[in-house]
Amino acid sequence: MKVHLIAKQTGCTRFVITIDNQGNTTDIRFVESFPEGLFVDVSRESLKHWLWQASKSNSESRAITRTVQLDYFMKEAANIDAAKAFCTI
Repeated sequence: MKVHLIAKQTGCTRFVITIDNQGNTTDIRFVESFPEGLFVDVSRESLKHWLWQASKSNSESRAITRTVQLDYFMKEAANIDAAKAFCTI
């Protein structure tokens, strides 16, 4: 049923995450999504597996907190204009 809800939809999810000193994504906190409630579970599951590399400005590989947005874009989506406005894609 969820796949049917996502079909022909464009949108995004926003999370606040912590990247630990090993480059793992931890403490994944949901902020918002468009359309509301869509793409949240699949985004969270994806973020769990992301690995990060420290930037030159973080040469000591300290844990950091970042806001990330995952975009789901399809030109033929029924809600393309609303998604562009909310997600700024």
